[in-house]
Amino acid sequence: MALFDNMPVIETDDLILRRLEASDAPAILELKNDPVARRYLPTFLLEFQYEDPKEAIRAMYDEAFPKKEGLFLAICPRAEEGAMVGVAELYSYKPQRHKVSIGYRLNRRFWGKGYGKLTVQVLKAYLFEQTEITCLSAHAIGDNKASCRILEGAGFYRRKQGVMEDWGLPEEVSVNKYVLNKNGIHLPHV
Repeated sequence: MALFDNMPVIETDDLILRRLEASDAPAILELKNDPVARRYLPTFLLEFQYEDPKEAIRAMYDEAFPKKEGLFLAICPRAEEGAMVGVAELYSYKPQRHKVSIGYRLNRRFWGKGYGKLTVQVLKAYLFEQTEITCLSAHAIGDNKASCRILEGAGFYRRKQGVMEDWGLPEEVSVNKYVLNKNGIHLPHV
């Protein structure tokens, strides 16, 4: 199945990744208004481009998804009674190369509970087992040690470290770039 053929609902014993709903707007607003969480996030994320989080959710599915620019999923751990704790995103889709970038962001009160690790594992399994995707990439600010550990623990190879990038923050940030191939081979220029 091609990645953008449909909007998936991915369910495991521990986690549900599903389409965001209007009722998720307060959780998006919580993330958007948390200066500690935002220090690790680029300002160009879609949910930060709209004052009203419901408009951001609308844009995710009415604009970004049809253009294959982004696939956004609510992260809903069963341990939290299915409450949305963050957003998973698939972006930079390259169908001819069977490649996509993955990312996630969690509301700070859910940090340290294993939900980032679980989200990356579930996305990796879904993409490699149920879609045509054979290569994943991810980016993390180097100072975000937890996200870097999560990616490396999931088998991602750090192919670049300390790349200075404009994430829309007051200054450029040092970013680590990761890649993971389905066959386990790490190519230097993926």
